[in-house]
Amino acid sequence: MVYGCSETFKKELEVNGIGYRAELKGKELVLKVGYSHDVIMAVPEGITVEVPGPNKIIISGADKQ
Repeated sequence: MVYGCSETFKKELEVNGIGYRAELKGKELVLKVGYSHDVIMAVPEGITVEVPGPNKIIISGADKQ
């Protein structure tokens, strides 16, 4: 937990698949992962989500869980 105070925990995710994409719209993460509709996930407080590319998601925050 001391590490989470000085630096944030970080996890990089890669979305693999034909037509699979991720994008960030405001405070919502929109995933296109093969369903007939988009999967929309609200980003909780205290967590930072970045989408540097259409297939890469970076999630960071102070708490490891």
